[in-house]
Amino acid sequence: MAARTRSSVAPASPLARRAVASADSVSYAFLVMLEELGLVERAVFLREVSPDYDYAEIAPLS
Repeated sequence: MAARTRSSVAPASPLARRAVASADSVSYAFLVMLEELGLVERAVFLREVSPDYDYAEIAPLS
């Protein structure tokens, strides 16, 4: 039987776990919001949050 080796990865701190949970919650909320918006609303929102893209680049995402 092989000896068990100790993992070099430290357990996540409570703060790190909360940060990951928060990021997951924000990502999920963003996806839900995009699904709830109508086509025109989604296009306007995406245009507002991504001003460096042209309408032609954003249109296929809608």
